[in-house]
Amino acid sequence: VYCVFIDRKGKAWFGTDGKGIMMYDGDKLHSFPELNAVKVVYSITEDAYNNIWFSTQFQGLYRYDGKHFRNFNLSNGLSSPEIVGINIDNIGNVIVVNKRGIDVINPRNFDVKKIGEESGIGKIDADLNAITRDSKGGIWIGSRNGLVRFYNYNKGVTERPKLILKKVYTFMKQMVDLRDTVFDYNQNNISIEYTGIWYTQPDIISYRY
Repeated sequence: VYCVFIDRKGKAWFGTDGKGIMMYDGDKLHSFPELNAVKVVYSITEDAYNNIWFSTQFQGLYRYDGKHFRNFNLSNGLSSPEIVGINIDNIGNVIVVNKRGIDVINPRNFDVKKIGEESGIGKIDADLNAITRDSKGGIWIGSRNGLVRFYNYNKGVTERPKLILKKVYTFMKQMVDLRDTVFDYNQNNISIEYTGIWYTQPDIISYRY
């Protein structure tokens, strides 16, 4: 057994090596046949909506809502499948610690935000389940290079760049009002000047138009 977690309803969850995730409801020990391929579970936590989250050896992260399992992996935005610990931060996000840094998952819409070198923490060389939460919701992570404390200051912070349309031209000469959406037949060559600076991670910005 790699971890034991007691949820808000008093049920005991076990992350095992070989039997996947198991749950004891006070009367009976339950397994989950629909997860036969998941043999190893390392970490377990619970979000504000009573969903159970757990990390696995090869299959990434799972969320269980009491009826269905939802998988999160590289295709869903996770930075790495090598998850060493999970917990819930001060505003209810799921904190996923991996070798490359921290992934922050919003349990309401499943948006994933990556915290890494741009925030000054670099690669986290942490051992399995060397993670806990303090009374203020700060997440402490023990690594071979020291301690990392993560606290989510979300006030005034945007999740993505804000697109700003600066100027619109026709044939690179005539400036058009930004509020115009209907053009004359001879205004058929349109140029748009825009910007979308994001200081959090400026190197990952891409534009599609």
